[in-house]
Amino acid sequence: MDTKHRQDALMELLEQRGRLSSAALMEALEVSSATLRRDLAELETEGKLIRFHGGAAHLNTLLGEPTFEEKSRAAMIEKRAVAAAAADLVLPNNTVFLDAGTTCLEVGRILMLREDLTLIGNSIAFVHLARQAAARIICVGGEVRGVSGALVGALALSWLGHLRADIAFVGASGLTLEGPSTTELFEAETKQALIRHATVRVLVSDASKWGHTSNVRFAAWNDFSTWITAGDLPRQAIRHVQTAGVRVTVAIPSVDKKRNVQ
Repeated sequence: MDTKHRQDALMELLEQRGRLSSAALMEALEVSSATLRRDLAELETEGKLIRFHGGAAHLNTLLGEPTFEEKSRAAMIEKRAVAAAAADLVLPNNTVFLDAGTTCLEVGRILMLREDLTLIGNSIAFVHLARQAAARIICVGGEVRGVSGALVGALALSWLGHLRADIAFVGASGLTLEGPSTTELFEAETKQALIRHATVRVLVSDASKWGHTSNVRFAAWNDFSTWITAGDLPRQAIRHVQTAGVRVTVAIPSVDKKRNVQ
C-alpha cells in the first residue's frame, strides 16, 4: 500500500473510532511502528489529527459531536447490513418506532417501501425521505437539534406518551459493557421513551461504536431483546451482552446474509 492510500485508510479508521492506540493502528494497517510514526507526524503537520502518548485522535473528538452528515458517511456498509437484518424482524401490519440516528435512517429507507406498516420517527432526515413513502408515516414533534436533526424535548416526550409500537429500533453513539450511550440528555430521554412504549426493543449499532462512551448512558443491555450489529467485535463483548439475555445478530455486509451468534 502506498503512502497516500495508507494515510487515507488511517484517517478513515480514526473517523470511525475517534481515537485509537498505536498498537491498534499498526495491526489494522499492517505497518511497522516506524512507518506509523512517520504517517502520524505528517498527518498532524497537515492538521488532520492529534497525536497523544500511545496513539492518535481524529479532530472531531476534540471539536465536539460529529454532525449528522459526518455520522452518515461513517461505516456505511456496516450500517446498511444492520438495516437489512433489522427490517427482517418487522412483521406485517406492525407499528414501528425509528430513532433519529443514521443507522435507524437506513432501516427507515427499507421499511418505508412497505404499504402495511406505520412508521413513527423523530428525525428531520427521515421525514424528508418519507414524503414519497408507501408506509403510513407519523412524525413526532419537538425541538430540533441542529447537529443531529432529531426532534426532542418536552413536546416530543408528550407525543410519545400517547403512542405505542410493536417494535422500536434505537441507535447509540457509544457501546460499553455497561450499556449504550448517547451524546445529549434530551436525545437520551427520547430513546428511553421509545424503549418504554415498544413491545420489542432492538438496538441497531455497528461495531465501530464499541469501546466508546458518550455523555449519557440511556439504557442497560437487558432493556433490549436484540442487538443487531456488523463488523469485528471482541468475543468478550458478545458474551457479555448475551449474558444479559440479549440475542446478538452480526449482519454480514453482503446481500441477504446475516449471522446469529449463539
